[in-house]
Amino acid sequence: ASPAAWLQHALCLARLGRPDEALASCQRVLDAEPASAEAWALRGGLLKDLGRTQPAIDALRHAIAQGADAGVQGYLLASLEGRDAPPQPPPAYVRGLFDGYAAGFEHHLLHTLRYRAHTVLTDAVAHQAGLRGRSFQSALDLGCGSGLCGAALRPQVQALHGVDLSPAMLQQAAARGVYDVLTLADAATHLQTTAQRHDLVLAADVFIYIGDLEAVFAGVRRALLPGGHFGFSVERADDTVDWQLRPSSRYAQSARYLQALARRHGFTGMQMDPGAVRHEQQQPVGGLYVRLASPD
Repeated sequence: ASPAAWLQHALCLARLGRPDEALASCQRVLDAEPASAEAWALRGGLLKDLGRTQPAIDALRHAIAQGADAGVQGYLLASLEGRDAPPQPPPAYVRGLFDGYAAGFEHHLLHTLRYRAHTVLTDAVAHQAGLRGRSFQSALDLGCGSGLCGAALRPQVQALHGVDLSPAMLQQAAARGVYDVLTLADAATHLQTTAQRHDLVLAADVFIYIGDLEAVFAGVRRALLPGGHFGFSVERADDTVDWQLRPSSRYAQSARYLQALARRHGFTGMQMDPGAVRHEQQQPVGGLYVRLASPD
C-alpha cells in the first residue's frame, strides 16, 4: 500500500479507538516518508493519548519542523510541557476536535465519561425559575454542542439561543429542534458583538476549552439583562494559579480567579459548589459549579 493509504488506515484506526494499531500504521508511513508532517502529528497525538509524554513531545516537534500547523501542534506541546500555554486553543483545534467527534459525542460523554455538568446546571436553573415563579425570557447556551443543555433548558425558557464553533455540532443541535436560533461563532466574539440580550447565559463544560476567561466575563456582562443569571462549570485548578492548561489539553481555573473575575466585572450573588464534572479512567475529575447574577 502507498504511504497515503497507510495514513488513512492509521486515521481510521485512531477514530476507532485502536491507538497501538494506528501507531503501527503511522510507522509504515514514516518509514516510507520520514518528512510526513501529517504522520508525525498523528503519531504525537496518539502517543499523548497513551500517556507516553516524551515520545509525544518529540513527535509533535518533528511535526512542526515538517510544516504541520504550528498553532495546533504548539498547543498540544504546551499541554504536555506545562509551559508557554496560550490563553485559548487555536479555533482550528476545537473545530477539528468536535467536527470529528460529533457523531459519537453524546454516547461517549454520558456513558464513558459519566458527564453530568449539564444536569447540575439545568437543575439549578429549574430551581431558580421555580423561585422566580416564571420562566426566563431568553437563554443563551454558550458552546451548545449537540444540545444536551438545550433539551433540558427548553421548559424553563421562552426563547433559546445556542452558539458553537463546530458546524457538525450545530447540525446535531438543530436536529434536536429545541433552539430558536443557532449561531456558528466563537463564544467570546459572539458575546462581544451580538445585539441580543438574555436573562440567562449557561456554559456547561465550555471553559475547559478557554483558559483566560476575561473576555468571556466581559461579554456575558454585556449580553445579560439587569438581574440576569450566569451559570457555568469549570475543571478546578489550585488557587496558586489563575488558570492552567493540563496534559489532557483542557484548561482548569481556580476558585480565587473566578471570584476575582466576578468582582472585576460587577457580578453579584456568587454561589460556587465543588463537584465532579466527569470521570476519566474511572476517577472523578474535580470541578466547580458557579452561579452569578448581573445587578438589577
